[in-house]
Amino acid sequence: MLIQQTHLRAADKCYFPNYTFYSTPSRTGYRMRGTGIIIKSNIPHYPISNPYLYYVEATMLMVNYNDLPPINFISVYNPPNNSCQFTMDFESLIAYNSITFIAGDLNAKHRHWNCARANNLGNQLHNFAIHAKMRIIAPDHSTCYTRFSESVIDLAITRNFNYPTTAESLVELGSDHLPVRFHVETGTNPSVYDKQKFTPNWKKYQEYLLLADSPSSPPLQKRK
Repeated sequence: MLIQQTHLRAADKCYFPNYTFYSTPSRTGYRMRGTGIIIKSNIPHYPISNPYLYYVEATMLMVNYNDLPPINFISVYNPPNNSCQFTMDFESLIAYNSITFIAGDLNAKHRHWNCARANNLGNQLHNFAIHAKMRIIAPDHSTCYTRFSESVIDLAITRNFNYPTTAESLVELGSDHLPVRFHVETGTNPSVYDKQKFTPNWKKYQEYLLLADSPSSPPLQKRK
């Protein structure tokens, strides 16, 4: 699970039974810009330190599934009104591994992925994907709803990720952003890792965020 805008500090700790959570506070100091990844603890993986990033926030893991080459999964937050040079950070991130799956709140709009109109970030991302021979995967329906508009800005961009993949926005979170589920057909046996099914408890996660936002709150600890 790739998460953006975590609102977490470096001292904050979140625990999920049978899962490992990796959190990266914002390099800018804005807590709302943090990123994170939740992964099943029994899946072989290891975290990778970010290169020096100028424009985006990111958390990166290399995952080693059975019978598959190593894949880098990267949770990215690209702030709105960011410089169109943000794809320079993408170049640095994909340099770690030939097979890369980047997903998150990219704030990039383009008709190519079902937006009514494009913005500067969307035009840059679209051109970057073409020149870098990367694939953009986005849901058919909007992922962000504001008072005046709706758009698809939560999506994935992949490199050498040659597996049939679809995206679906889910009405499961009381936020202006909807979670996006990516269905990936790798041909592997899912029962190897599905010994215990995990359903996100979005209400509890929101409670964590509210507690973390309190200026006087102590570091989050595991709840009994």
